[in-house]
This record gives sequence, C-alpha cells and structure tokens, in this order.
Amino acid sequence: MRIAVDLDEVLFPFIDNLVKYVNHVRGSSHTPKELSSYYLWETPLFDSKEEVIAVVFDFWNSDFSKNIRPIFGSVKGVDHLHRKNELVVVTSRQSELENITNKWIEKYFSGKFEGVYFGNHLQRDNREERSKGGICLSLGVNAIIEDNANYVNECARLGIKGYLISNPWNVNKKLERNVRRVDSWREIVNVI
Repeated sequence: MRIAVDLDEVLFPFIDNLVKYVNHVRGSSHTPKELSSYYLWETPLFDSKEEVIAVVFDFWNSDFSKNIRPIFGSVKGVDHLHRKNELVVVTSRQSELENITNKWIEKYFSGKFEGVYFGNHLQRDNREERSKGGICLSLGVNAIIEDNANYVNECARLGIKGYLISNPWNVNKKLERNVRRVDSWREIVNVI
C-alpha cells in the first residue's frame, strides 16, 4: 500500500513550537488548545492571513525552529509502516522550505520516505499551490495520515482512505465515511 503522511502535526510538532515562538516574541501566554481552527488567522493568535504568513516565516528563520524533535511515537510508527508499505510525505508547506524540511526528515526519518511533495499553501511568492488530493492522486496513494479535516475529507472523496489525528482544530469536524479518527501513532499502526 502507498501511504501519504502529512508533516506538520503528524510528524513535526509545528503548532506547539509556533505558539511558543509567538508567546516569546509578544510576551503572551497562548496555548495550542486555544486553536479551534486549522486556519491560524481564525484563532486568537493572529488577525489576518498576511500576519500568519509573516510570523510563520519569521519562526522558520528563528532559533525556535531548530532542533525540534518529532511527535511522540512517529519515528517508531513510520518505521513500522515502512516495513510493508511505500511512504511519501505530502505537506501543505511552501516549497521554499524544501531544504529545511528535507534536512529534518533526513535527520529523523532517513530512508523511510520515497519523496516529499509540497502543496505551497500560504506562500509568500507566486508558486503554484497544489491540493493534497491532487498530489495524492498523481502519486497513486491509497491512504493518507493527516491532521486537517478538510484535506483528509478531500482525499476521501477521491477514494483515498483517511486517518485523521485528533487535534483541537478538528474535533468537531464532520468526516467522510472512509475517514477514521485516530488519537496516536500507536493507534495508527494498529489500524493500518
């Protein structure tokens, strides 16, 4: 089976670290649990999409983005899935973060993924944005592990089995029939 694995909040704890960065820069005390939407400009942390883009790229250029360890259980989970499946990373990250992203994946998941594919969402330049569903279809993906209900539902409508990792921004979202909600990497490994 060919499985697409999202990066942020599936392998890389982006939100926790971004919130720490925002709190440090602004002297605030927000928590990730306040983020009831995947779209950060709809949360108490930000006022606009443009502000999100600026702060996210500031984060990537800061020391806060360095030496971040993978999400608990993801290294063992990926290792287990890799034994019997073909794995690819499909991320909505911008391709201008390709170097940073690939170095991090190589450090923690060396040789486990056949490729890394970027959707270019929330970009600063005019690079083409690609849907996760479109990327997955073009790669012949059978299943996706994701934290965004909209993306996993898009894939599900295209016939791709979905596994949605529960997070505050997706707990109240309606899911397509072929999407299963999971709470941990241990559960992912047990159900795939």
